[in-house]
Amino acid sequence: MQYFIFHWLVIGFLIFNSLASFASPDLVQIYQLALKKDSTLKIAESNYLSGLETKKIARAALLPQLNGFLTYAKNDTEELGVFPITFDQDGNPMTEEVRALRHVDSYSEEDKESLGVSFQQALFNLSVWFNYRAGMYQEQISMLEYKLEQQNLIMRVADAYFEVLRLSENLDVSQSMVHADKKQLDSIRKRARVGSIAQVDVVQAQAVYDISQATLLEDEDLFNVAIETLGLLVGQKIFDLREFDARYQPALPDPANAQYWSELAKQNNLAIKVAYKGQLLENSKLRSYMSTHLPTIGVEARYTRSKSEVEEVDNALPLDFDSDSENQTLALNASIPLFSGGKISAQRRKAKFQYHSATETYVATFNEVVLHAEVAYRSAVNLFNRLSAKKRIIESNRQVMELMRDGYNAGIYDISYLLDAQKSLSISQRNYQNDKYQYILAVFRLKQLAGMLSTDDLIDLNQYLH
Repeated sequence: MQYFIFHWLVIGFLIFNSLASFASPDLVQIYQLALKKDSTLKIAESNYLSGLETKKIARAALLPQLNGFLTYAKNDTEELGVFPITFDQDGNPMTEEVRALRHVDSYSEEDKESLGVSFQQALFNLSVWFNYRAGMYQEQISMLEYKLEQQNLIMRVADAYFEVLRLSENLDVSQSMVHADKKQLDSIRKRARVGSIAQVDVVQAQAVYDISQATLLEDEDLFNVAIETLGLLVGQKIFDLREFDARYQPALPDPANAQYWSELAKQNNLAIKVAYKGQLLENSKLRSYMSTHLPTIGVEARYTRSKSEVEEVDNALPLDFDSDSENQTLALNASIPLFSGGKISAQRRKAKFQYHSATETYVATFNEVVLHAEVAYRSAVNLFNRLSAKKRIIESNRQVMELMRDGYNAGIYDISYLLDAQKSLSISQRNYQNDKYQYILAVFRLKQLAGMLSTDDLIDLNQYLH
């Protein structure tokens, strides 16, 4: 009994620790969970490992080929019949008068074994060489795509994490506004009962309260969707996240130069690198197919040993004989394709079209990334300037609320003025927080376009979460 009590206490302690460790996870912990659970990243990892094997497969055709073989054959033959004898025992033709018939009843059994080894080495085969180069580019592409997906995961983690925080803060503001609108509605109703205000004011206050309730319900739905999205990313539901403390202060992208970030994108963007390597890959495939019309030269060495045992019976006369032979061959082979039904020409044309497609893809990707980098930089700068302006709006609304509170306490202002000031302050704070998270994601997108986004960016932000 004591053992079972101790056993369940240990399990309960482990479960509690497990839940407690992720009761309020930070940004890095969420990313670590996503690394283990995200299917998209696992697919990219498998494709990367597959790409490593593609190069090895292509390289194998350039290396020596060594094969061993073993053959066993059994042949049974039986002959029954009557055949004319046209020559005598001295080999002279027999005349029609003395030509005789020979009755044949023979049976033979042959067992033959062959074993050997062969060695082939390509000396000149441009098609195989360019195919190997294509395998090299495929390996590089799969590695770049894996790195790109790692960056995408960082973006998706940051987006999901900050979306939960943003909607959580919006939900808090909506709840406070419902509370303020309810207090204002109750105050107006009391004043309407004593006849100090018109009934239309009550209707207007009721409409404001209904709108704030509807907004609260909408914010609750959006928050629940964000929680589900984050849970899908990390494989478990998480309701409480760490938030930014007062130490975090947004700063302009460094350096504050659009041309600098544009040049970084041209040099380091992973999507551009993937498209460029894809162009080289299709070019190597095209040259491989174009080289199939050329001669190929290779050397071959073969060693074969054969053993044969024959047992033959002809008209009840047995005859046995055995043979044992060895064969060694060294050959220089050259071949050139002459006609294959149009297959080689069709493959060459197909590879040419695919190369043109890869070239256009590279050009389109390059232009698109450069444009997006410039737009992302301007977006980050604009958001930073908006944050500065909205911070000033918060300070102004805070001063107004303090004046209204002092006036309400002194009996100068009605409570509705104070509630309106509190709502304005809450809305300005919500708008600032929304733009703050948008700015963080804008900087992340800018760094991703520049090919510089890494887990260090998560770690840098993580120090401001509590």
